Amino acid sequence: TPLSSRTMSFACLTPSPCVVQAGRVAPSRPGVVSRWSSTAAPRRRFAERDSSSSSCSVSSPRGASPSTATRASSSSGSSTASPFAQLETLLGAASAAANASSGDRGWREVEGAWVLAPPVGVKPRALVHFIGGAFVGASPQLTYRLFLEALVDTGDCVIVATPFTIGFEHLRIADEAQFVFDKAFRGLGPGVTNGLPVFGVGHSMGALMHMIIGSRYALTDRTANVMISFNNKPATDAVPLFAPAVAPGLRSFASTLQQINDSPFLVPLKGVDSRMRQQAPSVLKELFPVLDQIEPVFREVADGAKEFVPKPDDTKSLIRKYYSVRKNLLVRFVDDTIDETGILAGVLTDSSAISTTLDLSVKSLAGDHVRP
Repeated sequence: TPLSSRTMSFACLTPSPCVVQAGRVAPSRPGVVSRWSSTAAPRRRFAERDSSSSSCSVSSPRGASPSTATRASSSSGSSTASPFAQLETLLGAASAAANASSGDRGWREVEGAWVLAPPVGVKPRALVHFIGGAFVGASPQLTYRLFLEALVDTGDCVIVATPFTIGFEHLRIADEAQFVFDKAFRGLGPGVTNGLPVFGVGHSMGALMHMIIGSRYALTDRTANVMISFNNKPATDAVPLFAPAVAPGLRSFASTLQQINDSPFLVPLKGVDSRMRQQAPSVLKELFPVLDQIEPVFREVADGAKEFVPKPDDTKSLIRKYYSVRKNLLVRFVDDTIDETGILAGVLTDSSAISTTLDLSVKSLAGDHVRP
């Protein structure tokens, strides 16, 4: 299908209030596992959206659970909490809301990515490459479950969510995310992907990764990108352990930390930890990748990591010179205190390589940074 004919409304890719409205979810839909079976199951759809009205009702296809807006506490107070406090809140809410494993809810792993498709019998209209935010992006099928499942049910999208482990080397993280996506795309096969328009959707650090990917790769099949709560802050603002008063002390303990970790006395304890992980409930196992990132970041700071690579200013220069995805939707939340959507819009429109052909829209929604 010619690229010019691959058009699709951004409406189904916008995390609008009608998708994540608090407390308006319906009971579990039977037959969710039929996404990957040969027998079609009844499809409970979100209520049809009246184009003449700004409100709509919501039915969740996968069970009664708190909405994203509820679990993230959309008040401005959650935006001012420390990043680790927000992480703890999100993990607790994600665990409480998960009344079944991701596999039971229709997700499957394909070449390192988490994939969710519309039920059998429903023809997909688009394929979405999703990248989540720092830390929580390690288990997107769990931490972004409500948002991504809403995209599938309102937009008939195939979701390919690429997990990543947070670190200071942004180019490596972006390259690995694109590599995993390419493998998963091929793994799904032409029967699923052939002719589908491809959208990139990223939240927070995931939006930054999509901007880097769009600056380093010729994404000839990319219809558009949707950047939610874009953030490109320096390490001193983005990583709690990197505070000037904390990092020097951590670095002085770097050798001690390494000796403790390599101690033979810890081998039995590590074996116990391994057995406990194997026996943990499936939902809890899906949270391990999020929790396992904290120690490596701690070590990177202790080992002398000073700033992301590339630095924020260098990343902006990279985007300005090489970003090549023409259609873009930027989404910000009005109570988001760390959002840099305005800065990104300025970079794209101010003498960038894509500025003369840029198709850019900016949308503001109620909520804060952790709403998706």
